[in-house]
Amino acid sequence: MCLSPTFAEFYDQAAREVFRYLARALLGDRAAAEDLTQETFAAVAIAARTGRPEALTMPWVMGVARHKLIDHYRRAARDERRLALAWARSPESVELEVVDSADPAGSWR
Repeated sequence: MCLSPTFAEFYDQAAREVFRYLARALLGDRAAAEDLTQETFAAVAIAARTGRPEALTMPWVMGVARHKLIDHYRRAARDERRLALAWARSPESVELEVVDSADPAGSWR
């Protein structure tokens, strides 16, 4: 896959801005910001290859980044709801094992 030099130039400038926007929105979660930046530019590359002229404009790219951020928060909320439902259905099935600090072997109980 060979992208045009204009995309490469655009990416070099835009990626920093997109990453900064996402990192601020994610309260400094660098790993999530990197992932969402990658997802954003994957979508931008696809759009640019299919001939969408707006794909290489900052407003359009920031809109894509915003939508990726919204999707991220929706996934997180959905996962949290699933965990809450699983806990509500059978909290007794979740066993917590405690280490007895007085036990020199440190065995699990």
